Amino acid sequence: MGKNDFLKKLKALFIGKRPLKDRLLTALFPSLALSFILFLFGPLDLSRIAGSYVPYTVPDILPACLKVWGAAFAAMFLVSWIAGGKLHVWLCSLFAGLAAAFYVQGNWLNIDLGALDGSAVEWQKYGDNALIGLAIFVLICLIPFLIRFFSRKVWKIWVIFTSALLLIMQAVPLCMNIVQAYRERPADEYHYRAAKDKEFTLGKENIVVFILDHFNPEHLAITLESYPDLLDGVRDFEYFDNFNTEYLGTFPAAAYLLTHEPYDTGIPASEWFEKAWHSNDSQSFYKQMREAGWTTRVFNEASYAAGNLKNEYGLIDNVEKVQGTPEFTIDRTVFRKLIKLSFYRYFPLIMKAPFRIYTGDLNGMKILSEDEQPWTGIASIQKYLDRRLTAGDEEKVYVTYHWPGTHQPFVLDVNGREAVRAVGFPEQLYGQFYVIGEYLQQMKDYHIYDSSTVIITADHGNYAYPHAVFLIKPASQRQEEMTVNHAPVTQSDFMPTIAELAGLESGQFGRSIFEIPEDEERERCSSVRWLDPDLPPISGKSANAMKEYCYTGDVETLHQMVENEDFISVPMKYSFY
Repeated sequence: MGKNDFLKKLKALFIGKRPLKDRLLTALFPSLALSFILFLFGPLDLSRIAGSYVPYTVPDILPACLKVWGAAFAAMFLVSWIAGGKLHVWLCSLFAGLAAAFYVQGNWLNIDLGALDGSAVEWQKYGDNALIGLAIFVLICLIPFLIRFFSRKVWKIWVIFTSALLLIMQAVPLCMNIVQAYRERPADEYHYRAAKDKEFTLGKENIVVFILDHFNPEHLAITLESYPDLLDGVRDFEYFDNFNTEYLGTFPAAAYLLTHEPYDTGIPASEWFEKAWHSNDSQSFYKQMREAGWTTRVFNEASYAAGNLKNEYGLIDNVEKVQGTPEFTIDRTVFRKLIKLSFYRYFPLIMKAPFRIYTGDLNGMKILSEDEQPWTGIASIQKYLDRRLTAGDEEKVYVTYHWPGTHQPFVLDVNGREAVRAVGFPEQLYGQFYVIGEYLQQMKDYHIYDSSTVIITADHGNYAYPHAVFLIKPASQRQEEMTVNHAPVTQSDFMPTIAELAGLESGQFGRSIFEIPEDEERERCSSVRWLDPDLPPISGKSANAMKEYCYTGDVETLHQMVENEDFISVPMKYSFY
């Protein structure tokens, strides 16, 4: 090949004969469609779907999404428009093919990989699905290339028409959702926030509850194998080793612990949260606590425990009603995780792993003042380590903390600090018991330990072992070694136990754990969400029913029922996740 021939081929590849105006539409529409689905529709639609448990709204992130979409579109359009010859054809074909493949993948080819709660995915289980999905994805991407091979005219029509159609099919519902989101924005001139200035300030008498997420007796036993001194700081506690959890999952378990209201599978989560916090038991309990002189502070992820802070207002003392709307900026680092989540939705199964995120990370999307920031357990532990405990002038304080326990992702080291390397759940759990030990020692230093009750428990266990750990040190109790109680207790006993410890009329809420004998034959139930193939699906959700395990016996009986899939399926009309 001569030099002139090479230059001609190079010119044909990058320049071609068609002027810029003839390349405008074939560059414009594929660039619009591809950038739109990944950088505008994807992030906004995912935020709309997740609206019940992320502390930001579509209007909050719309400006940032528009900027990123604009930049992505400009880059794609300019490159494919300016490029001539075969490069123009290849780029436009690639953009149009990817837009179509992403649309098909996001709407029809995705399978349920579980909630994005930090849990790992066994990708090797999905080998066949991954290969079939990849084949379909690649085939769709190749369509414009194949059409161009046979007809330039048909190719141009296909690229423009298909890209425009994809754009319209997504832009219309997105615009409707954006308009709806703006209409639903609170018109009130105030908002609610959970004050954190007294997060680690106790009174002369206290009831302190540490709720460690996803923490069951199996996790405790495994951690003790690696860290035999795990429980050294709580030797004077009593261990109830037969503690049943009513629900598996922070929703609805966290709200149930705080309100004593059973989950209603027939109404949306937002309605159930409101129902739970305005139930007779909840209203009566917190009213009596206030009348008895107790200051009540709750530190948890409000989206899981209350739906929104408005439901807790008037009952929880650190929930405040504040004039005006909070000022915020969007954290670019966290926003990139939202874009990453969009890629996770649209890329084929075999390419998803690098884009899987923990949705809890999205809590930091909005940068606010400290009091306005959503509360997280990891940040709470770091705050304690930095500022430590203080003793205030209040007579009685009831405070609960929801810390990460043995829930993935594992990000805490043995000192409770955010780890700089990967850790396992034993290390993370040990780190939290280390922090709790420091907390208890400070209570002793302030001479308020003996007058206080401390509880270490969990909102739920895992799928194989749904039951939870329950450790308690009532006020004035001191013992040299931990005692074990085998009473068949359950989470429905939590509120009456707190009521008894606080000196309330506890009988109206049920029996406390201290009133249940170890030899009692008692039926208890534990429920977990699942996808029942015999029931109608709930649009966009991965669960449409609850597996309900009802049993009489100890927690091993429940474990055997779970292993044998011995449950009743209770239909759900709505799902939270």
